[in-house]
Amino acid sequence: MQAIQTHLHQPDVSFDGADLDSGNGLLLLIRKHIDPLPKGGLL
Repeated sequence: MQAIQTHLHQPDVSFDGADLDSGNGLLLLIRKHIDPLPKGGLL
């Protein structure tokens, strides 16, 4: 499987989770950015 270099849609919000994993707060950070998005918004 090849990585996608470009996307067809621009995100409404983006962030860098750096080296966090789910046990170190990544899921909370994702949730923080997803919650304010309108339905159908792209993170």
